[in-house]
Amino acid sequence: MRITTTMLNETSRKTGIPIAGGSLLDYVNVDGNAAMAKALNKNVTNPQSLVQKSKYETLGKDAEALYEKMQKFSVKTENNIFEKAKESGDNSEIYKAIEEMAEKYNETMKTLKTAGGALNNYYKQMLGLAASDEKEALAGIGITIGKDGTLTFDKDKVTVTDPDEIAKVISTGGSVGEKVEFLAGKIADNAEANIKSLSNQYNANGSVYDNVTSKYDFLG
Repeated sequence: MRITTTMLNETSRKTGIPIAGGSLLDYVNVDGNAAMAKALNKNVTNPQSLVQKSKYETLGKDAEALYEKMQKFSVKTENNIFEKAKESGDNSEIYKAIEEMAEKYNETMKTLKTAGGALNNYYKQMLGLAASDEKEALAGIGITIGKDGTLTFDKDKVTVTDPDEIAKVISTGGSVGEKVEFLAGKIADNAEANIKSLSNQYNANGSVYDNVTSKYDFLG
């Protein structure tokens, strides 16, 4: 599937992620496809191709795990973790979910840097902005951003904060949660596309994006 300006504008509108001047479109349709087209002439036994494929496999696992961790913050289901905490007066489940999310967020940021490339660098920047743009809101629920962009959290702060306040920030409908969930899914899809590219698994037209169906519903 070729990513279009209309699609990017819609996802940008829904998540509030700044995509100015078609920059992401340029990365995917120009830089990304050029790199993939170049890979057509490479044999996957090439050591560099194998190393890069391994990096994308790690990135895909980390990003998909981050996406799954964000799903725990969904407020769409009955008796979600925020409702449970309000009823019980115990935030321990929320604390554990935040701990797991922060771990996968940090790992995804690290593997984006390791994988390299224009699109991965773009996603790293956007993932960092998703958190840093809401720095004060995150700090209010006990989550802080380090100089290296990693997340840390204060267990004592999380355990005493009103679950409704945490949900406003970190839930998949909140100011940070929706952006992180969206980006994690896009990163995972891009990693899968590059793995297919490096494995020379192309359709008749040689288009890797025509061969990858997103597992993540961004436009629905």
